[in-house]
Amino acid sequence: MIRALAAAALVLASAQAAEAMDYSTYVHDGRMAIIAKGYIERGDADRFETFLKTMPHGWLGQTGNLVFFDSPGGYVAEGLAIGAVVERHHFMTGVGSRCTSACVLPWAAGERKYSFEGHCVGVHSAWLDEVATKAPKALAAEARKNLAGVTNLGMAEWFWDHGAPSIVTKKIFNTPPSDIYCLTDEDLAAWNVRVMP
Repeated sequence: MIRALAAAALVLASAQAAEAMDYSTYVHDGRMAIIAKGYIERGDADRFETFLKTMPHGWLGQTGNLVFFDSPGGYVAEGLAIGAVVERHHFMTGVGSRCTSACVLPWAAGERKYSFEGHCVGVHSAWLDEVATKAPKALAAEARKNLAGVTNLGMAEWFWDHGAPSIVTKKIFNTPPSDIYCLTDEDLAAWNVRVMP
């Protein structure tokens, strides 16, 4: 399923221009945390891995390491790849001001998930990058619909695998690509997300 998503080169995000994902660190409560901010572009998972190599010796072996995501989304396959890095290192995840669209994929991989009151963890259904479909014009609409459907199922499966309840995964299918559904306090509580004041 994940290979199909990568091959489809599907994009999740609003059409607004945004900066590519940038990684930085800050110290919080005596612990270092990573901030991942910007649009999720191709290659960002590799850049994340490279960034992690610059962390102080022994840092990755500690428990309770945290990555804050602040992103409008981006490429689904890249969001899944960043999520795999998060999962492999057992990071906890948090939300900056927003984590929407494909950003929710790596955030969901957190061993423990956090958000703050008033910050948006937002989902919607997939839409296709124009270059993703090579079908003849007569079949393009149907091909896009089928590929988007595969992607929606893949995202739902990823969320299920990372503890999301059905009230959350249904929002992927019920929210059009042009809209964002910010998870409610009820949604977040059902997902065992700790919401900070």
